[in-house]
Amino acid sequence: MKLRLIRHATLWLNYAGVQFLIDPMFSDQGINPPIVNTTNERRNPLVSLPISSEEMLALSPDAIIVTHLHPDHWDVAAKEALNKETALYCQPGNDSEFTASADGLSRRRYDMVQGSSKCAG
Repeated sequence: MKLRLIRHATLWLNYAGVQFLIDPMFSDQGINPPIVNTTNERRNPLVSLPISSEEMLALSPDAIIVTHLHPDHWDVAAKEALNKETALYCQPGNDSEFTASADGLSRRRYDMVQGSSKCAG
């Protein structure tokens, strides 16, 4: 197993030969507003990606995992950049975010349910 911190919550995991991209946030530094309900006024992300989003996509993730829908774990830039055919795992109840999009494309989306994977879309 190899785990690489990309930035904030974005991780690259190689496990048993499978490449996972976890909580992708591809926005440019400072493009997003500060985290809601905090006293910190710094715009997010706080730092630039260590590699370009194009370089990261060239690594071709086999699957994407989105732990929750906060914009610092799944942002518009990642949503637009990532291949819509890549399997995506998310929390039950988040499926509407992933099964329909403005461009009419659907993602293969799977719920992260203890002991099983349920496919929708």
